[in-house]
Amino acid sequence: MMKYIILLSSILVIVSCGKKEESKKTVSVGNMIVGNVIETMDASKYTYAKLKTEAGDIWVAGPHTVIKKGEKLSMKKGLLMKKYFSKTLKREFKEIYFVGSLKGTKGSFHGSHGMMGKTNGKMFNPHKKNPHTQAIDSDFKIENIEKVKDGYTIKELYSKKTDLKDKDIKIRGIVVKYSPNIMKKNWVHIQDGSSNDPSMDLTINTLQEVKEGQQVVVSGKLTLNKDFGYGYKYDLIILDAKVEIEK
Repeated sequence: MMKYIILLSSILVIVSCGKKEESKKTVSVGNMIVGNVIETMDASKYTYAKLKTEAGDIWVAGPHTVIKKGEKLSMKKGLLMKKYFSKTLKREFKEIYFVGSLKGTKGSFHGSHGMMGKTNGKMFNPHKKNPHTQAIDSDFKIENIEKVKDGYTIKELYSKKTDLKDKDIKIRGIVVKYSPNIMKKNWVHIQDGSSNDPSMDLTINTLQEVKEGQQVVVSGKLTLNKDFGYGYKYDLIILDAKVEIEK
């Protein structure tokens, strides 16, 4: 009988140790990712890295960073994307974390606009940005955009934003950035050339599909100071917008 008790005690100790080890692997990551680089690659302005961590191998992506195999990195988890396909790298990642910085310092990854999902090989906000508006630098020539009837220009939205908060508005502009399937929505940046600041734009999300370079009329409720976390903060944004493609 004593032998059985000793044997049972031994089994319980082994199981208990196993559970503690499993817990350690989970808790060790927490809100941070810490690991050594075992694979790295660059795509456009961004760096992808495969890290060996206590919780297993993890893929991360962030603003372009010079890193080497074997280097130890530590960063906040950021946003987890599953089945993310990069057209630039021509590969699918079963799971990947999009982070603001690969070395734990404050990064410029806004991440969005190009935030996740299929984003044409680019990440959520893979662009230069105004820290408040999250605007991007457009390569499109924006000029002679006529204001939509009973609507506003982007410049007017910013100057009248307090009065227009939570009100339905209409605006016409050119799609300068399109990032599909991010948090189950398509994310769009439009510009209309109404400001002297060429990077001023308006961000919307919508279920409708558009293409970069198209002229559109956007309608919806104007939301102020929307913060999605991970550095994704917008002074102005239209959520669940309706989009009419003009040309």
